[in-house]
Amino acid sequence: MIEGSMGKTENDTQIAQQTSTVRNEIVGSITKVTDVVAEITASSNEQAQGIAQINQKLGPSSAEHRNGGRVCCCSGRDEQSGGADEADAQSL
Repeated sequence: MIEGSMGKTENDTQIAQQTSTVRNEIVGSITKVTDVVAEITASSNEQAQGIAQINQKLGPSSAEHRNGGRVCCCSGRDEQSGGADEADAQSL
């Protein structure tokens, strides 16, 4: 009976050590993920600042002018393709 208890105790000790090792590996992995997320956040902030600087240099009138042209061009394409789609549908 004592030998059986000692065997179980040794087995439990090994399991506890393995569990501790795995837990430490998980904590290390979580730390690495946290570091990567922090780097991504910093890079995103730098990128946003760069874009803001570019937008400042371009000025609001320049950006509005370009966007207005795109809207105009896109709506023209939509009307043209819409007409082609209707023609295709009628031919069926």
